[in-house]
Amino acid sequence: MKDHRAQDVRRRALQSMVDAMAACIAKGLIPPCLVLLYTAIDIVAWMNRPKGKEDPTGRDFQDWVSQYMLPETDLGCSPIDLWSARCALLHSFGRESRHTRKGEARQLNYYFASPEKAACLKAQLEQALVAEGITAVPVRTEDLVYAFVQAVERWESSIKEDPQKSQLVN
Repeated sequence: MKDHRAQDVRRRALQSMVDAMAACIAKGLIPPCLVLLYTAIDIVAWMNRPKGKEDPTGRDFQDWVSQYMLPETDLGCSPIDLWSARCALLHSFGRESRHTRKGEARQLNYYFASPEKAACLKAQLEQALVAEGITAVPVRTEDLVYAFVQAVERWESSIKEDPQKSQLVN
């Protein structure tokens, strides 16, 4: 019974984060949406950490993203790109982090577009970035949120299949 109650609480909490992201997108509030997104990834990465590990790290975030979020997407970014973007946004509300300055990661250039206009806008952004000599990845905010939603579903399935993970998370 405890496992089901914990699952329900976790699902409701994560769904409330996704609902808040959707509300932000509907109002064109992209930076707050991204803050919620990166916070939610931090939360699930912490829940997914190995048994006995109390403090999460950037590696935990990147591992979760690599295992659950980036497969089956065409976002075009890497786990270190997302970690760097998370650090830049949450620590300085910007796009540049220590990782981009060292050349370890590419900046993410977020854009907001309807599905019909997304491909054209992405191509325009890619051309502009190349012309400016900027190493960045255009990422549609809605696609990033959708990738997270799909990742949570994959992660929830993995919890059901792994008794040790289920015990840790629940």
